[in-house]
Amino acid sequence: MTIRKENSRQIDLKYHIKQYRNPYETTKQITSFLNKKINLKFKNFLDLGSGSGANLFYLKKKFKIADSFGVDNQPTLIKLAKKMMKNKKIKNIRFYLGNIEKLNKSANILKNKIDVVTILQVLSILDGYKKVINSAIKFNPKFIAVSSLFWDGYLDFKIRVDFLKKNKGGIVTSRYYNIYSIYKYLEYMKSKGYKKNYVKKLKFMKNLKLKDKKIMGSYTSNLNGKKVLITGPLIQSWYFIISKK
Repeated sequence: MTIRKENSRQIDLKYHIKQYRNPYETTKQITSFLNKKINLKFKNFLDLGSGSGANLFYLKKKFKIADSFGVDNQPTLIKLAKKMMKNKKIKNIRFYLGNIEKLNKSANILKNKIDVVTILQVLSILDGYKKVINSAIKFNPKFIAVSSLFWDGYLDFKIRVDFLKKNKGGIVTSRYYNIYSIYKYLEYMKSKGYKKNYVKKLKFMKNLKLKDKKIMGSYTSNLNGKKVLITGPLIQSWYFIISKK
């Protein structure tokens, strides 16, 4: 992963804690679609790029998933995830600090014990998706589910946003907002043995407002009669894909 890591001061913990109290509409859409294609009850999950663990918590609460694991490269978020699980008295969801693109040791321990690997809202902030998909495949899951920015065509977009200092110049931090060809992604999954793929484009039902549209915040707007999500200058096209062996 080549993008700079955010330090603990740049991580908005309130944003992550809020997801426990009020799961986002996208989380509900994604997990509902997942449950329609897979009976999630008693399934073992591995969430790569798990953040503070809110997605696994929602899956546990809503669908009664079994022993599950989360991996993230941010120590602050892993610490928060463990704290939240302790507060919620959930013992069968565990979190680990690690590079999700290199999980050889963990893969050996958990191989054939994971039913579903989820990689949610992560691929676009990486410098490509193949390393983390290959990492997921090492666990030999029957399903790999991702949500990411995809393009309905044979184009990849490499987008790096530099957050700049106002006066003296220089870069504070950088983030990727990469958009991948959905067709090339599906071709890649099929080449790895995941022949059956279910695709859903996420819909944004609620109105999101943003006072300062010059920053990289998100808001909804109407475009050609459809509600779209805009972040900075980008119209975000989110898809959810379940790949099955």
